[in-house]
Amino acid sequence: MSPRSPPATSSTPSASGSPTARTGYNKRLLEPIGNIPPAEAEARYYAQIEEHAMAA
Repeated sequence: MSPRSPPATSSTPSASGSPTARTGYNKRLLEPIGNIPPAEAEARYYAQIEEHAMAA
């Protein structure tokens, strides 16, 4: 006899997780940068550095 794995069912959890879990994860990641997209936060960061360098 060969070993068998259990059949995949619709109750098997997916790799992507639930929408609520993803929302909580995104909120936790984006809160420290003001709930803005990371690319926008990066652009603001570098603009702030340039302003500081010009002022000095």
